[in-house]
Amino acid sequence: MKQQISDIVDDLLNHKLTRDGAVKNLKTLFSTENVDVQQKEALNAAVTAIYFNDNSDYLRALYKVVRNLTDINDLFSDDTQINDLFKKLNPND
Repeated sequence: MKQQISDIVDDLLNHKLTRDGAVKNLKTLFSTENVDVQQKEALNAAVTAIYFNDNSDYLRALYKVVRNLTDINDLFSDDTQINDLFKKLNPND
């Protein structure tokens, strides 16, 4: 990661990258490097669904995100888990 940061700084100093471009690259770097395995899998599922913009995969990707963040594996077969999570996260609804 140190080399990647150094490369971004070098590109910025050599005017190969704008300040906004450097900030964008650093945010991308840190958002993918400083997460645990489950968070990275959840992030990957969401980013992949958005990247490919395929509506058929959105629900599946969201289930994968929730599964990776909560360790609840039977979300497809048991809707009560989603209902319980929703109520826990939105107690006023």
